[in-house]
Amino acid sequence: MKIMAEIQRRIRFNTISMSVLMITIAVGVMTAMWMYADSIV
Repeated sequence: MKIMAEIQRRIRFNTISMSVLMITIAVGVMTAMWMYADSIV
């Protein structure tokens, strides 16, 4: 049972870190597109 709890904890941590990573990438892409559009105008 302890092993199952440990696995669930790791899965939850991985999910959170993946969400943070995806948000960071999304913000970076949005910023890059904004800078690119700003440079064109």
